[in-house]
Amino acid sequence: MRKILGLLTLTLITPVFANETRTDVLQEDRLYSVIINQTNTLKEEYTPINLVMPKVKFYTPGNIEKNYMELEAATHLEQMFNDAIQEGIILYAVSGYRSYERQKQLYDIAVQTYGEAQNTVAKPGQSGHQTGLVMDIVGESGHLLLQSFGNTKEGVWVRHNAHKYGFIIRYPKEKEHITGIVYEPWHIRYVGIELATYCYTNNMTLEEVDLS
Repeated sequence: MRKILGLLTLTLITPVFANETRTDVLQEDRLYSVIINQTNTLKEEYTPINLVMPKVKFYTPGNIEKNYMELEAATHLEQMFNDAIQEGIILYAVSGYRSYERQKQLYDIAVQTYGEAQNTVAKPGQSGHQTGLVMDIVGESGHLLLQSFGNTKEGVWVRHNAHKYGFIIRYPKEKEHITGIVYEPWHIRYVGIELATYCYTNNMTLEEVDLS
């Protein structure tokens, strides 16, 4: 892994990749740089304390769980969506916060449909959605939760601009062997502008960055 130099303004957490799964990795004062994956997991009872509904266009409007995000992430999502409009790009928020229980429902459905080897839906406790820092998005061109979204004008715009607002494409193309999850151009994760810019500039996933 390569080490970030000069990220003095970030509160960082060291990624832990051990034989035993960690269940205590998320702390409120180390929220934005934390890695949630197959080895760094969230406790079932974890719920963000500052969930809000961002003022953006929603694919499924309404006061529903998936339309919420953590406060700072929501604020930056609003800025990104608004700036995109100025460039003729219309984005819709599809799915943000997701409880442990809801993630388990989706995971069980995926396993029943595709088998235990499926790698499109994370196990409960292993999804960034539970942090409230993730939003799945789509554009007017459609391609809802499809890899082809990455080739639409909206997907291209997001890929090259999301970092300016503190978001990364959490599961990039050709990084499946590192993240353990297939390419998801619609899945953006808030990590803060400085870390997001570093990941974008160096074509790195969170797993590849040494945050120690």
